[in-house]
Amino acid sequence: MQLGNRHRISLFINGRDYGETKPFSTAAGNADLTPTQVTALLEALTKSSKIELVLRNSRWQLSDKGASAVMLKADEAQGRVGTSSAFINTDGAAKSNSTVLSLKSAPKLRFVAPNPKAVASNNRKFVMKSSQLAALMKSTMKDADSDCPNLSDKSPWRVSRLNGSQLLAQHDCWTGAYNTGAGIWVINDSKPYKPTLITTNATGYDKGKITSVQKGRGIGDCLTKTDWIWTGKAFEKSHESTTGLCRMIEAGGAWQLPTYVTEVKMVR
Repeated sequence: MQLGNRHRISLFINGRDYGETKPFSTAAGNADLTPTQVTALLEALTKSSKIELVLRNSRWQLSDKGASAVMLKADEAQGRVGTSSAFINTDGAAKSNSTVLSLKSAPKLRFVAPNPKAVASNNRKFVMKSSQLAALMKSTMKDADSDCPNLSDKSPWRVSRLNGSQLLAQHDCWTGAYNTGAGIWVINDSKPYKPTLITTNATGYDKGKITSVQKGRGIGDCLTKTDWIWTGKAFEKSHESTTGLCRMIEAGGAWQLPTYVTEVKMVR
């Protein structure tokens, strides 16, 4: 809903008015719930409830179906079932939280900007035929015909320097109905080349960051995204997420659900 700041949305749960949300932000495109509303909403989602958003004479009902099952599954995965910190307390007991899994720290990565102007350690310019590069990269895949069917076509290779001894090589790999993917490898600039495949699903590369964004279907209402960053010697995965199921809520997905996160520190 495109609303102005003067429009206020109210939250009703089982007929009870929990007041207006915070003012709608045109810049952010949403209106945040108040702390009281958040507490009431989380409680309502643990059981069957009638949840409504009200704007003047219009009412929209928020489905609660499946919410309690999801929270119970989260409790199970984290060892919280039956504890005082569980989302869903099925037996009314409050067991000790000693069974709850401890917080796992996110991996820490150091982002190092590539140096495309670095002088090769052997003082020689890297030269290799396209057919040789293709043959070299083919050895990094179990099934190159499936993973990168365009590996040996006539589209150009894109090779750039990462540091004094390592190069980044890119080549178009495949094209689908509404997605494309490029192959990206790291190789030494002289023998032994030791090619390392990063991905065959890349959609972008810029100054040490590889990105893969793939649609779940043609209209683009659901996406998956993966990022890799250069750490000085290798590319490491730094982020992975999905927007969830394809439900025509919003172009590009209504929200981002991370499945892998890291803490990235910039090294200057």
